[in-house]
Amino acid sequence: MVDRNPGPENSGSHVFQTQSADAWRAFFNRYSHIVLVANSEALDPQSMRTEFPGDTLFVFFNKVYKVLDSSFPGHAILVARSGMMGANIVHRREVDDVLKFFTSEKFLGILNIRTAPEERFSPVAAFNGATVMYGNLETLMSGHYPPDKIPTSGFALVAWMRELQLTPKIVLAGFSGKRSARWKVFDVHDWTFERIYFRLLAQRGLITSAEHARPSRFDLLARHFPDAKFEEIQGAVNDAFSTRLDHALTLIDGLMSLTKWQRALDQAFRKARPKTRKQRALDRQKKQAS
Repeated sequence: MVDRNPGPENSGSHVFQTQSADAWRAFFNRYSHIVLVANSEALDPQSMRTEFPGDTLFVFFNKVYKVLDSSFPGHAILVARSGMMGANIVHRREVDDVLKFFTSEKFLGILNIRTAPEERFSPVAAFNGATVMYGNLETLMSGHYPPDKIPTSGFALVAWMRELQLTPKIVLAGFSGKRSARWKVFDVHDWTFERIYFRLLAQRGLITSAEHARPSRFDLLARHFPDAKFEEIQGAVNDAFSTRLDHALTLIDGLMSLTKWQRALDQAFRKARPKTRKQRALDRQKKQAS
């Protein structure tokens, strides 16, 4: 695989890829399983290796220190998501912090992806000597995702692999979309849409997920009421969820009123803080464009 530098003129290209769809298909089809490892505290990737054969490819994302505490010995790639300032691990100066977990010769390199028009690739040199591949998934995502949100890297990879019609078994590990005590989930993603999408894929046998292996509420209700039609169960589920949502919204409205002064104070502190490197760069871009 040849490293290529997209350069600033190609960093937002609609067609740029390190290689063709056929080459990507051949790259992934060398493995029996592809395990996408979410940055979830509930996972233990080191012990998870024993659950899969030796020819499994593990796909990690960005801040792998959330799930790894030592070098990962299996076949692996690291997906580096891009933002407006280039790959996030480059912009945040975390390249060395994440690469230290991949010292094995089985590490295949970094896959820098973009999924939206404003996202930009980072040059090969910015990844401190690692093998770099590029995947431009913007066009694919434009027809796969709600337009007012941006997809997670995991969703983008699953949709891309489905488009490539890969032969390995695709396994999702830790894709709960739940906030933990240490790590938050970002509102820019449509977590509900993604969970539904993954569940439908799992029900069709197109992916495997530990979270979807357990029976859902609907499955359990169908067992309890075998004579009930699908529409009857769905109507009861919708009614229950609607009642709970109305109650939650009432409580949220009360909390918004109760925390009004705290939010005003927070906004004042945010305005007083020095601008970040990203904000300063965006201001320069706006000035140059005007």
